[in-house]
Formats: sequence, C-alpha cells, structure tokens
Amino acid sequence: MDGGKQSSNEVVIYHDETKNVNSGKYKGHVFLFVPIKATIIHNSPLLGLDIEEYNPSNIFYEKILELRKTYQINHKLHFSEIAGRRWSKTDIGVRMMSEVSVEALKHKFVQMFKKPILCKLSIMFYPKKPNFNLYGGGARKEQQLRYDETIMRIMLKGALHYLYDATNKIRFVALYSDGKPDHRPLDFERVVHRIKYDGQYGRTPLRDYVEFSPNAQVIHLQSDHNLYPASDEKYKHANFLQLADILLGSVIRSCYSGIQTSENLPKIRSIIGEPKHKKDIIACPVWKMLEKRNRKKGFKNSGHYKTFSLNELTFENSQPNFRTINTIDDKIFTNTPMLDFEL
Repeated sequence: MDGGKQSSNEVVIYHDETKNVNSGKYKGHVFLFVPIKATIIHNSPLLGLDIEEYNPSNIFYEKILELRKTYQINHKLHFSEIAGRRWSKTDIGVRMMSEVSVEALKHKFVQMFKKPILCKLSIMFYPKKPNFNLYGGGARKEQQLRYDETIMRIMLKGALHYLYDATNKIRFVALYSDGKPDHRPLDFERVVHRIKYDGQYGRTPLRDYVEFSPNAQVIHLQSDHNLYPASDEKYKHANFLQLADILLGSVIRSCYSGIQTSENLPKIRSIIGEPKHKKDIIACPVWKMLEKRNRKKGFKNSGHYKTFSLNELTFENSQPNFRTINTIDDKIFTNTPMLDFEL
C-alpha cells in the first residue's frame, strides 16, 4: 500500500471445494475473503490523520442484487452447470457477476464500485489420494476429512501471511463453507485455531498483523439463496458462496482446461459454437486477471497485486511441495470471432 496509508479489515471467508481437477488427480479449495468492515487510515504531513470506515461487503452485495434484478438471474450460480450453445440475457448477467467479482479483488483503480471492496482470493489444488496413515481417526472417511482440514489450515495460514501485511491487517470473523457437513462438521480447531499456536510447535509463528475474533467460527451453509428469505443474512452469505464457486471454476478453466473466446460478447439469442465456450466467456475476466502476472515487475503496479494466491500442493517423501499455477499457454485468449448469428 502507499506510504502513509494503512488499513485493517474484519473479514468473512467463503469456502467451497471441488473433487475433480486435472483429470481427477486433484481436489481443490477456494477461499474468498470479503471484508465486513474496512478501516483506512491516511496520515499526511499536510492534512494530518484521516480515518475512513465502511462496509465493503454491503457495497458488493448491493451490486450482486442489482445484477440479479437487471439480468433476471434467479437461479443458483454453479460454474459446472453453465452449459448450452444459445447466449441469453441471463448469461450476460453471469458474465457480469464474474467481472464484478474480479473488480472486487482490486485494491486500487476501481471502476465498478464507489470504493475498493478489498476482497482476496486463495485457491489450492492437492492430491486426492495421500498417505492416509498420516491422519488419525480410524475410519477412512474420518482420515479423509482430517486430510482436507489439514490442507485448509495450511492454505489459510499461507493466504493470511501472503495476502496481508503490517500495513494491511486482517481480523478473521467467520468462515462459511458451502453445503451440509460431511459425517461431521469441519473442525474449527483443526482448520483455524491451531494456526495460533504454530510457533509453540516449531512452525512459523502467526504474523502480528493477523488477528482472530473471540467469536470466530466455521459455519456450514447451503449456497442456494432460494432456500432463504431475502431478508435473512443467510441469503447474503449464500450469494457470496456462489461467487466463490464461479471464481474457482474460472481458475480451473484458465489453468487446467484453457480459455478460447473473443473480446466481443455474443449477441443475445445467438449460437456460440460448442457448449464449453459459454464457460470460456464466463471465465474470461478471471483469465485476464491471472495473465497480469506476466507483467513480472510491472505487476506490482496493478490493482490486483497480492490480491490472489493460486497454488498446487504435492508431496515428496511425505513433505509438502508448493507450486504456483499459471494459465495454460496452448489455448489462450484470442480475438477469433465466435459464431454470432441469430436463429
């Protein structure tokens, strides 16, 4: 962040997972960090101290509701269910959801919101079949869940340390996880609380700029907003869980399948070629964000710098090995016109 400027964020994290990545080799987790309170402190020799507080989550949510109304998006958003060859008004709205989600990750140069939303994104892919003997619990389903919880804890700590810093602090409030619990709910102790004591066990201690609310918790929630009254807070949280799903699906498309699309959106009611191309169009804003990393040192000037983290985890002799994942180069974004005729 700029010199003389500091921020602190009270954040709710939205979690989703996928079980079939890279031809079934990997599972994946996504964390979408959405601040419910941002405090921005400007300290200028000329103007003195100025403190600004606002709720980014509410601003973001208002935009989501606006898009749902404008483009008549009444259904639950699920990236894997995007299909069909005909391009519709609703499809434009889903593409806009993708665009505003990417915009919400910016910390500067914001155009779609009146203030930066300051969201963060962390995604990790990891092997489906580890050495389960490393995990207790007896039953295989318990070992599997403890494995997943361990990966979530590793991922959470890495994201907290990398995506935030001493001038951009975070206070963890809650983690909402999509869907019903497995044979038991996610264990707050294993996923979150143990991070606080890593220093006592010879691991890297938690950084000073990371704080946990005394009432922090992990909450399981079905992500279909239609299950709740619009006045219910669960309706709001369900919408954010759906955006986490769209971002996860878009990253998988960009980094494991490849994107083929064009700069221009198809006309309503037009045929767009193969059904998979609709996913390409929806994922394209995420692809373009990820491609900014190719600017190398110039990426530091981007509004998306240090707002997302994408990693692939493998194990060598039971030791974790992390690799940053990139977009696929052999099926990149092109300006090739898509079929654009109306029936």
